[in-house]
Amino acid sequence: MTVNDCLFKNNESWYGGGLYTAAPGMTANVNRCVFEGNQVTGWGGGFHSDGGTVAMNNCLFFNNAANDTDDDGGGGLSVYAPGVTVNFCTFYGNSTTSTYSKSGAISALGESLILKNSVLWGNTSAAGGPQQQIDYGNATPAVTYSTVQGSLIAGTGNVNTDPLFLNTADPAGPDNIWATADDGLSLKNCSPALNMADNTGAPATDITGAARIQQTTADMGAYENANPAGNSTPSITITADPGNIITAGTSVTFTAMSVNGGTMPVYQWKVNGMNAGMDQPTYTCTTLANGDVVTCEMTSNDPCANPVLAVSNEITIVDPCAGITNRLYVTTTGTGTGSSCANATSDHQAAIDNICGVTEIWMAAG
Repeated sequence: MTVNDCLFKNNESWYGGGLYTAAPGMTANVNRCVFEGNQVTGWGGGFHSDGGTVAMNNCLFFNNAANDTDDDGGGGLSVYAPGVTVNFCTFYGNSTTSTYSKSGAISALGESLILKNSVLWGNTSAAGGPQQQIDYGNATPAVTYSTVQGSLIAGTGNVNTDPLFLNTADPAGPDNIWATADDGLSLKNCSPALNMADNTGAPATDITGAARIQQTTADMGAYENANPAGNSTPSITITADPGNIITAGTSVTFTAMSVNGGTMPVYQWKVNGMNAGMDQPTYTCTTLANGDVVTCEMTSNDPCANPVLAVSNEITIVDPCAGITNRLYVTTTGTGTGSSCANATSDHQAAIDNICGVTEIWMAAG
């Protein structure tokens, strides 16, 4: 039996909410499938294997649940028979209420299991403890080249560091379609799971259909990142409304636009290098004077940010009335602000409009 590119979603059963295999001697190949939101009152919220040989490649288990307190758990996958291989799969957000088997992701009590090149992160059980990701009882599973949250599991290439998913708040991505390039459970460009899998036996493509080995070494989990591993550079740009040319007392609102700022960037506004305003992406002031310089510093909390601090462009305040009292000087060749004869302006219209509240306009002969 071969199952390719299927979505098993929101199904309910006693066991094997999304998929159940039980025939002895059968061979099941499950490739590029998504198990989402399936629930059972027994074990194996997403998938339960009770016989035969099962090979899973490039599959995703998200938000599946095993909801009995004293059964064998395995919110994502439960294994009751030998011969199950899980390769290049991602398990996230799966859960169990069982206190017997403690795994929200994979329960393989007493059975052999081969787990390779996979990511198990953010899965939970009511019992808590180090086996929330995988509970294998008295068995000795072969786990290699995998990211498993919690205590480091013995085996070649295994790690227990945060894989840094792209956006767990939007697992299926902005297009709301699983197995596409914008999926939130793909890996960030700085993920420690990039280029850390074993190329031996890697499928030709990932869950999205993209080539599986993009660099020299495959990535752990269901998604292969097409970009070279690296960090993100934060940046920030500020604008002023109604602009930087104002008269005294005008209310000016500055707005910051950040890139790679993370989920909670920290803002520090500055006027002439001194701290001002609050930790907000906007800053409003009514006391700015001619020549004041406004900037903003943004500290990113993006785990890929390097460096974490970004400094904005400068906005310099220009007050056309600076230095002008009740008299404005105008000449045909003036280049100044009109505050004195030596600093005369040539802008006759501005003088007529009298924007600076002057009571006298002195004009040179001619």
